[in-house]
Amino acid sequence: KKDGKINYDSISKNYDISRRAGTKTVELLVELLNPITDSVVLDVGCGTGNFLLELNGLSKKLVGLDLSAGMLAQAKSKSRAMLIRGNTLFMPFYEKVFDAAYCIQVLHHILDKSRFTKEVYRVLKREGRFVIQSCSHDQLSTFWQYHYFPTALEIDKKRIPDFIGRILPFRRRERLHYRVF
Repeated sequence: KKDGKINYDSISKNYDISRRAGTKTVELLVELLNPITDSVVLDVGCGTGNFLLELNGLSKKLVGLDLSAGMLAQAKSKSRAMLIRGNTLFMPFYEKVFDAAYCIQVLHHILDKSRFTKEVYRVLKREGRFVIQSCSHDQLSTFWQYHYFPTALEIDKKRIPDFIGRILPFRRRERLHYRVF
């Protein structure tokens, strides 16, 4: 850790030892994003590119955005997606360029969630889809690492919002878009 934060550049080479794109998450992602062959899809907080790898070939173009150069270097070794280093609150993209975007296990790293959602919708096309996946506190407690590091669970519960039972609607053109899974 660096200043109380995880230094993803330093752990990027070993990150995938305990991380992968889960089959059920990939299936739900494909269902919800409904990518078509001529679509452009953004992975917000792509990390080492595990989901980019799984979605390869489902759309015209995949783009991964991450703040960590180390994580992007790992993603580059396994994915043909365009990889961009940047901040989720100030994305280096023009308006309305993506048909879909997703964010898997990243939301707890983002302090200004309102600014984040506005930024995602800025880069999405009018009918664009946006999928966020995060964990409830009950789900967190089932993760293997907390068996070995039980005090880490309480630390993570403080930093990861508990979304169980809450629907987070996002207003887009006076319509609400949401789905809980």
